[in-house]
Amino acid sequence: MLKQLKQQFKQQPEMEQVMSMLLTDQRAQLVTGLTGSVRSLFASVLAETLERQIIYVAHNLFQAQQVHESLRAFLPEQQVKLYPADDFVATDMSIASPELKAQRLETLAFMQTDQPGIVVVPISAIRKRMTPVQQWRSSQQTFEVGGEMELASFIKR
Repeated sequence: MLKQLKQQFKQQPEMEQVMSMLLTDQRAQLVTGLTGSVRSLFASVLAETLERQIIYVAHNLFQAQQVHESLRAFLPEQQVKLYPADDFVATDMSIASPELKAQRLETLAFMQTDQPGIVVVPISAIRKRMTPVQQWRSSQQTFEVGGEMELASFIKR
């Protein structure tokens, strides 16, 4: 049923026009007039058709969480990520839970891959300064349960 809905949506002339523009040299498009779950349907069809990552910008964290939940109805969970960031920097830094930090790291790791999907971010997340990609990649380390590592080399990294 969902596949048929997506296929029907993809065959709409307006959708075909947006897709053709995105597949050519116009990599950015503004689409207006979509409401509710149709936005999520549109974004999911877009991500599947273009086979690349899409950043979905929401007004605030609450709306980003709602969009994230809505998108999970149309795409597998591993293809929909939420980068939670609070609207106020002081609030974000002082009460960020370990779960939110872990979710951010998971989303950043996903963005580093070539896996198609959708990353939902509140506008406040875009305004934040991020670590450069090369530095992020070089700073990653893998740990194994029961494994051993030399403390001095770990501290140097």
